[in-house]
Amino acid sequence: MKKVLSSIFLLGFLLLFLPLNASKQERVDSLRARLEEVSGREKLTTLLELCKVSRAFAPKTSIEIGHQALALSENLEYRKEKFSALHYLGAAYSQDSQFDNALKYLLKAHRYAENNGYLKELADASYSIAATYFCLDIKDKCLAFTEKALDIYSQLGEKRGEAKTLSLLGSYYSGIEDFDKSLEIQKKSLGIAKEIGYSELVASLQNNIGNTYLAQKDTVKGMQYYFQATSFRKNKASTYNDAIYFMNMGSLFLEKKNLEKAMEHFQEGWKIAEKLNSQKLREMYYANISEYYTQKKNYKKALEFFRKSEAINDSLFNERLTSKISDLEVKHAIENKNIENELLRKENRIQQLEINKHYVLGVLTICVLLFIIWLLVARYRSKLKDNELLFLKNKVVSKHQLELVEAMGRLQESEDKLRSANATKDKMFSLIAHDLRGSIGNISNGLRMLLNDEELELTEEDKAEFLQTLFNSADNSYELLENLLLWARNQSHTITVNREIIDLNQLISNNVELLIELAKIKSINLFSGSDDEVHVYADRNMLNTIIRNLISNAIKFTNRGGRVEIRTDVEEDFVKVSVIDNGIGMTSSQILNIYNGKTTDGTDREKGSGLGLMLCRDFLENNDGKLSVESEVGKGSVFSFTVPRESLSSEKFSEILGKEAFISSTNG
Repeated sequence: MKKVLSSIFLLGFLLLFLPLNASKQERVDSLRARLEEVSGREKLTTLLELCKVSRAFAPKTSIEIGHQALALSENLEYRKEKFSALHYLGAAYSQDSQFDNALKYLLKAHRYAENNGYLKELADASYSIAATYFCLDIKDKCLAFTEKALDIYSQLGEKRGEAKTLSLLGSYYSGIEDFDKSLEIQKKSLGIAKEIGYSELVASLQNNIGNTYLAQKDTVKGMQYYFQATSFRKNKASTYNDAIYFMNMGSLFLEKKNLEKAMEHFQEGWKIAEKLNSQKLREMYYANISEYYTQKKNYKKALEFFRKSEAINDSLFNERLTSKISDLEVKHAIENKNIENELLRKENRIQQLEINKHYVLGVLTICVLLFIIWLLVARYRSKLKDNELLFLKNKVVSKHQLELVEAMGRLQESEDKLRSANATKDKMFSLIAHDLRGSIGNISNGLRMLLNDEELELTEEDKAEFLQTLFNSADNSYELLENLLLWARNQSHTITVNREIIDLNQLISNNVELLIELAKIKSINLFSGSDDEVHVYADRNMLNTIIRNLISNAIKFTNRGGRVEIRTDVEEDFVKVSVIDNGIGMTSSQILNIYNGKTTDGTDREKGSGLGLMLCRDFLENNDGKLSVESEVGKGSVFSFTVPRESLSSEKFSEILGKEAFISSTNG
């Protein structure tokens, strides 16, 4: 009888780590049917739920589904779902008693949650790892992960997680026979479970507290907690805990010599054991029923059930024995292999001695030959000493000549670069002078006509168009002068780069507000796609100039009634900003020439110099950024650039960007 109670007590602790509610087959069938109808993220969610609900009664199926969910989550790059797949897969392996694989995936889930800052998920993974170590009877690691899970659940105020972790901690202290500490912790867990209505855990804890009191020989309190558990089992699915409850109650009635009540409880528990198809439960029930018939003095029946109990026990023992035999076979094979390796090492040592012998003879022979050669060379060198000195003098002269030729080549190359740079600057200043002369001339002539030509009669529509033309010329001149000033300062290296952490979306919003009136003139819908804070590491003034130039260009080349959107996408190391318009677009040749000062008029004949994009390119280089262009004639353009989220070393920046160019183009 004592042996039976001991087995029940141990199994009661282990049952803490099994699912508390067995999902019905109808739910599994429903999820399988749903898989045929969904795809993408919905399919991944369905696979995860199916893996979770099926592991209690079909762990091997759950493992197969878990691997499918993990592969799909990695393909779709959903981070939270990837954690769930790793976690559920580890739990399924644990349910199937494959604890090595269980720890492999649960520890991966733990690291993944820790690296991504998922606190709740980190606590869940820590709890599952602790439960697995409990099953493996590795007490120190079980305690460490249990305390970690409990600490996080407490910080987050997760009462459900705190209750189940306290229950596991109580089982740990029962396992080391500190029953007073176990009762204190389990009662605290019971209070929380009742407070939040966690009825399944309440029933489990009442069973386990009853088991703990029985281990302390306090039968009265043990029965009190067993009876309390009954109120939580009404209309519930049959679980392992129910089977243990009926076995405990039957055992207690056997001790009290109330045989009829004992048999009633054994029969109820036997039905659950058969339904769950548990060999361990059958073995314990057979042992209890054998004890029942012994007390009834029906020794024939008692012997029959005793033999059934021993048969199952022998079967379980044979399984363990088979495992031990396999271990012995492996050990024997390893020993044979070690003997073979030792023989090989001896043979190698003999061969090495022979090799060393030949090596020494060879070295001696070479030394003799080298000595003879040295004597010959010494005599020869005495005759050629003068020739060698002459050769060295000639070599020095030749070296000086080569250095002079290389210096002249570098000077010529530097001169060519300087000439090319001056030509580019001359061309740029010529274009700017032409554009400024034209814009300012238009403004001057237009104002002269309005002020001096008294016979000039214009309709309101003509006046509006005339003033719009003057505004475009003035705005173009202002933009050109501002960009020219910045470009000149950048070329003379008087602009210093002051990089700091700044709110990118706030900077975008400021520029949208600044340019919204310019967009309204052309009835263009200008908007930003995000208001959330996005922080980047860059020079505020340079980044402001980049954003303003790209938005201004988008407005310039978008037809009236068009749309300009500014979108931010947060990546792992960079933030990508895209200015998207549905304007006139560009050809491939236009994209390739936008940095050479070649540009076209805007949709309202706005003038441009190409200087703005040159500034964008230079400023992005100073901020570890990259600019790219996608455009299709008649459909619009997308100007995108990236800036780092935090300070990057040159090695890190090179590792991420490789040897990519600072501008790429796509043209439809």
